Amino acid sequence: MLSVFVTAALVSLATPPVCVPSAQVVGPLEAPLAEALRRRDVRVPPAPGCPVLKVEVAAEGSGIAVRRPPAPAQRVPDLATAALLVETWVRAELIDPLLSARRPPPARPLRTERPFHVGGGFDVGVTDDRALWLGGRLHGCLQLGMFCPGVRLRTLFDAGEVGESQEAEVTRLSLGVLVTGDFVWGPLRTGVGVGATTVRVDSKTSRDDDIGGAPLLEAHIDYAFPLSEDWALEVDLAGDWALWPRRGRGRIRDSDFPGQSSWAVMGGLGVRWSGL
Repeated sequence: MLSVFVTAALVSLATPPVCVPSAQVVGPLEAPLAEALRRRDVRVPPAPGCPVLKVEVAAEGSGIAVRRPPAPAQRVPDLATAALLVETWVRAELIDPLLSARRPPPARPLRTERPFHVGGGFDVGVTDDRALWLGGRLHGCLQLGMFCPGVRLRTLFDAGEVGESQEAEVTRLSLGVLVTGDFVWGPLRTGVGVGATTVRVDSKTSRDDDIGGAPLLEAHIDYAFPLSEDWALEVDLAGDWALWPRRGRGRIRDSDFPGQSSWAVMGGLGVRWSGL
């Protein structure tokens, strides 16, 4: 029998108390306010081990001043209103810790600053000598506010199927390097580039070949369609203008054939990565 009582005592000690709304009332109107709170199922005095709210109450003129230290006192017209006010405080003190324990952790904030932009893609273009070019580009820049200085590399190949290249029976391979300055407007980016290009020309019917080239100016515009936080699908449109372009001259036959084009218009699709 003794073991049963000991076991029951240990279980009661190990079991946390079931807490109900409780308050500790002090002040001249302690007794009547405590009675009003009991009628509202607020325990006065508080149960041991449970959260307790200390409340100070006193008459003030024709009303009652109720204070929840350290907050300033609030004036109410009667004891019933005072008891209702204290009950709202007490129940909030009891419930808020339970709600906070169930709240999910704050979401990881999205990065709004991603100053490094690196991208690449495939391009198709036409030139003033009616040639069709296919190739690709790589570019990158470091964003400083709205300005993004960087570098752009582009390689293009003319298979000699249309235009002057077809007539001269040559193929051409072009490589351009540009230093760029872009302005970023959200997903839209516009800019210019200054650099140089070189073109290798090879005859399809003989061993004639040559290398041409020229200083190069470019204007481009890109628009990014987000795929994720860091990646985007990029649409690119560019226009190039070669300064003092040099035509190719065959090393064997004494005649000109297409070399560096004067201007080009290109467009393409690619991907862009932006990160810290």
